[in-house]
Amino acid sequence: MLLVFAAGCSTLPPIEPAQAVQKIYRGGVPHTDTRGAIRLSYDARRSFFPVGLYHALNGPHFGRHYDFSLLRDARFNLIHYWEGQKLADVIEPARAAGLQVMVPEPTMDEVRRYHDDPAIWGWYLDEEPSGRYKPDTHTAKLATFGQRRAAIHAMDPQRPVFSLDKPAMDDGRRVNWLRWINASDIVAYFNYPVLTAEPLRTLDTVRGIPRSLALAVKASAERKPVLLVVQNFTSTVGWAWPSPRDLRAMTYAALIHGATGIMYFAYDSFVTRDGEVIGMAPEPLADYGPTPDFDNNGKPPMLATEQDLAASRSLWHATLALNNELHALAPALLSPTAAADYEVMVEGKAVSAAPVRTILKEQDGLWTLIAVNLDDAALRARITFPVALQRVDRVFDKDAPPVVKGGIIEDDFGPFAVRIYTIAR
Repeated sequence: MLLVFAAGCSTLPPIEPAQAVQKIYRGGVPHTDTRGAIRLSYDARRSFFPVGLYHALNGPHFGRHYDFSLLRDARFNLIHYWEGQKLADVIEPARAAGLQVMVPEPTMDEVRRYHDDPAIWGWYLDEEPSGRYKPDTHTAKLATFGQRRAAIHAMDPQRPVFSLDKPAMDDGRRVNWLRWINASDIVAYFNYPVLTAEPLRTLDTVRGIPRSLALAVKASAERKPVLLVVQNFTSTVGWAWPSPRDLRAMTYAALIHGATGIMYFAYDSFVTRDGEVIGMAPEPLADYGPTPDFDNNGKPPMLATEQDLAASRSLWHATLALNNELHALAPALLSPTAAADYEVMVEGKAVSAAPVRTILKEQDGLWTLIAVNLDDAALRARITFPVALQRVDRVFDKDAPPVVKGGIIEDDFGPFAVRIYTIAR
């Protein structure tokens, strides 16, 4: 049963630090197929793990040509297209590139025309409702959302209708954040922890990825897919560039704590620059030239320094490598969490109480153990299983192998390090 929160509710579930061993999804992982139908069991022919990109562009725009095939080749499979384009103009190129489409603010005519198109994944209605709407208007806004959702489902009962929110974890907004989760068919929100005001010391904060995801998964009773939008940008309004190491840690922290799909914000172009954001791109420009003031803030588009351009390119290539990892891991990620008891002990000067987080997935009799260090600290972890391990292989890195003795794995975790093991027992 979902946790339902009514207007005026004064009792909030606590935001608690998660434990080192994550036990969510032992009864199955909520996810979708390519057409957005929700599933709990993995099927290699039907299951879909979203690897998405925000503000995708196709065709000619202000003297530059954009092509969805670039995104396909970078191993994206889901796009949010810039709202300045029409669905009619992007649906065929997306389909040709093998990309599923998240449709922002669809009209009912668009739903009527495209509801059976195989490239449509879902319908996205409200952006950041917990922060955008005044507290006393949420009941009315939720009612409008519910009416629009019902109208869309009357034509398309399969695909999810949802809002995409921000991590509204403070006491004043948390009730409404949870109400929007309840109202949506899937959970979708962003979490951007790399700030200009202070260095990133840990991902385990009240508003951070682990705690916000733990609350979202609990609120949806482990029955709704969770799409997390992760940070791949810098901005003049408070956000700094994440490093490729930061990006990988954020992504795997999300997967360990309940995300069943990842979307990156954002693809660098004139669109992001108008919003004072520099995103990632294989060939970003310092200046995309004069364009309309789409957000009507009266400011010229943001310009990129040489350092910004280098960071943008670096993150693009890091994301491509990460996308390859996610696709390789998708069968394990969408398979149930193993019902196995194990312990994680950490040595070193940690920042948070339980800095190394793990989840153990089981598929075809093999285990995949995913672990991440949430802290900017060098640590050593000992992971103890109740049974002897026959073979332990660490994948996706070239560091020295872990020490394995019987049922114990010992390994070093640098700051924000990720370790992924395949285990035969």
